[in-house]
Amino acid sequence: TKTGTETYKLQGTGSPMSDTMITKLAAYGSLKDSMKDIEDQIKDMSRGPIVGVLREKNPYDVAAQKLNKLVESVVPGLARTVFNEVGVLTDADVRRYKAMVPNVKTEQELADGLLEMLKKKIASGYESTLNAAEDAKVDVSGFRARQAKENQATDTTAAHSGLLDEIKALREKVKTTGLVDKDRPALIQSIAAKTKEYLQKTGQSPKF
Repeated sequence: TKTGTETYKLQGTGSPMSDTMITKLAAYGSLKDSMKDIEDQIKDMSRGPIVGVLREKNPYDVAAQKLNKLVESVVPGLARTVFNEVGVLTDADVRRYKAMVPNVKTEQELADGLLEMLKKKIASGYESTLNAAEDAKVDVSGFRARQAKENQATDTTAAHSGLLDEIKALREKVKTTGLVDKDRPALIQSIAAKTKEYLQKTGQSPKF
């Protein structure tokens, strides 16, 4: 069984990756997961400049408190991994980086923009680190394999999401038709076919 840096060597070529580089790549991976967690948590959450202040100050608002703790937890990794901060973070540093992460006071449009910016920076930093390692003749084949697998999973998720959007659109069209409308049977058949396709691809019924 391979252990340590050998875990990431699939091709058996190039020098082993240093523990420092593995730690940095792992930090990028952790930040990527945290951004997904934040994105999931703020989805459908009632928030904004006014309601957010009230929710943030309410110790019994579990969702708001959980989101706030998550935002606080990503700040050190964001500062040091993505923006290359060194040493002890000052209070001003913490406030600056915390402001980059969507929270319960952030409106949807701004939240989407901030998340997109952070995800791009994290992905770019991860890729740059791998490229630099490859240029230095370090074997990064294990990380590349994992990256390819994750990209494939992302593409699959996007495809499933697109199919779900098609079903939703067809359902909305049906609502605008009458019982004797000549287009209604074809729309219902299309919904049934798309629903069956979604079930076959995902193993579960579509949820709306």
